[in-house]
Amino acid sequence: MTSAPKRGDRIALIATDPWELVSAVGDAPLAGKVVDVDQTSSSAIIVELDKPLSYTGKEAFFFLGKPRRLNAKFGDNNQRKAFCGLTSMSPDEAAAGIPPSPGDFRGEIMLLGDLSW
Repeated sequence: MTSAPKRGDRIALIATDPWELVSAVGDAPLAGKVVDVDQTSSSAIIVELDKPLSYTGKEAFFFLGKPRRLNAKFGDNNQRKAFCGLTSMSPDEAAAGIPPSPGDFRGEIMLLGDLSW
């Protein structure tokens, strides 16, 4: 059974790495919502933050996330959280949906964090 996130679900993201980013933006949860979920495997997600994450002169509202465990999916074991890698996306990239090869996608801001929904 899974508790995969759905479009519109509210999320909380706690950045955990890189330490330089956490030092700059803090470790308080960042609020947002799910914009898109890989419908075939639940192995990729796009989230939109309520407020932009600003780091090293760059700013982003949208992030593409993938669970960090090998073969993991969002919602595994009925969990409503996942440790994941996230990379920023432009609004146009986010509007286009999950990229065909989400593991190869690289944005300007990359981080690791705990994502819950």
